[in-house]
Amino acid sequence: FQSALKELNPEIRLLEAENGKDALTKMLSKDFPLPDLMFFDLNMPKINGLELLIETKKHSGFKSVPLYIYTTSRSEEEKNTCIKEGATGFISKHYSYRQLCKELKHLFEHHFAEQVVS
Repeated sequence: FQSALKELNPEIRLLEAENGKDALTKMLSKDFPLPDLMFFDLNMPKINGLELLIETKKHSGFKSVPLYIYTTSRSEEEKNTCIKEGATGFISKHYSYRQLCKELKHLFEHHFAEQVVS
């Protein structure tokens, strides 16, 4: 995932965490920069992606940040639950690196085009 982001744009600043609990701790620290986009792995240890999504959306500073769930899941129920809880969308874990790059490129073009139009 990190390699695909860097290939799309070497200037992208990616902040990573070991698990969901570590991610939440980092995000709630005073020096955490407000991101343009967030990606959560649905199957993170300690706090999974859905739980992290719910906790993140409780904090007003993150409510406007688009948040994508990165997952191998094809479950419509899981997707619907995540959307209901505030996820912007999903990125599927691909077997093909090229396919992941293509999907991320489309997402960035869509997201940043909306910012220019707004």
